[in-house]
Amino acid sequence: MKPLPSPAGKQRPEPSQSLIDERVRAAFARVPLLLAITFDEDLSLADVEVQPCPGCEWHDEVYIDVDAEVSALVDELKRVGASELLRGRTSARTLQ
Repeated sequence: MKPLPSPAGKQRPEPSQSLIDERVRAAFARVPLLLAITFDEDLSLADVEVQPCPGCEWHDEVYIDVDAEVSALVDELKRVGASELLRGRTSARTLQ
């Protein structure tokens, strides 16, 4: 009979920068008006930039959508143990 593998062999893989980049790109794709997000050391939003709308104001719905997407991003990265990589980080949409 084979011995059972040790629990140490079942550790979660170390979160990678590419995982963060992939999830952030997906968030920008789902919310086209989102241009940039900055997290502080407590994983709270320090700054959010949305597409400017000259001569108009964005409705609360836009900010609610952005807040929901960013909260989902942080929650997802916490579940996979990668949220530490967001601390103090700014991510911006790549403009072409």
